[in-house]
Amino acid sequence: MSSLGSLDTGRIVPVPAQPAPATGPDTSLDSSPAPSATAYAPPRRSAWAWSGLLAGVTGTVATAFTFTDPPESAVQGGPEAVYAALEGRGLVQAGASLGFVAVAALVVFAAGLARHVAARVPVHSLVPAVLRTAFAGAVGALILAFSFKAMLAGGMPGGIDESFTTKEDVAFLALLVSQGQWVGWIGVAIAMGASAYAALRLGALPRWTGVVAAVFSLFVAGFVLVLCLPYSAGIVAPVWLVVVSVALLTSPKAQQPPVRG
Repeated sequence: MSSLGSLDTGRIVPVPAQPAPATGPDTSLDSSPAPSATAYAPPRRSAWAWSGLLAGVTGTVATAFTFTDPPESAVQGGPEAVYAALEGRGLVQAGASLGFVAVAALVVFAAGLARHVAARVPVHSLVPAVLRTAFAGAVGALILAFSFKAMLAGGMPGGIDESFTTKEDVAFLALLVSQGQWVGWIGVAIAMGASAYAALRLGALPRWTGVVAAVFSLFVAGFVLVLCLPYSAGIVAPVWLVVVSVALLTSPKAQQPPVRG
């Protein structure tokens, strides 16, 4: 209790003491709970794992089932014979569109897989960086490959660009598509090899996927290094995307929060 002098009477007037101001933060108006760490989202509930499945399926269809190579007799006959032998423009165009869907899905899957592996390997491991680099190369190569496929569809008879594309141009594009769309998967094949190491040596992925990836990697390495046939990458790399995506979606271990050893 303190007191003040009255200005008109000179009497001492008692004044109730005021409580001391609080020194801590004022929480009287804030009833919200304290922020918590972001909850772990397992692959089964994440878009990136499903994107890998989409990339593998659409990539397989776009690469293997939407273009038929001209027969050898047409190739021997020159560009005009190749041009005349080409057919299925609508299918080629659909293949280009599916290819771009596969590329977009691959970008999402690559980001998610690299993060998933990085959280489960030693901090000094190069595997996540290898995955990112290999996938980046694959995305660039596949964009070119499916762009050539779109250009081919446009230059074929009835295509949107037929009027300013020569038969020689179309024949050359047919060669690029025939081989380039398979070679474009080399980057994914390299990522596949890195995933085999991550699964078998580091335990970052289901072990059986490492076995599949190792077998597929040996297959590609043999064809590329011994027979000089890089097109083999396009045979197994999209299939591996389906395999590893299904494993990540169904494996109980993959759903567990990461714990570094």
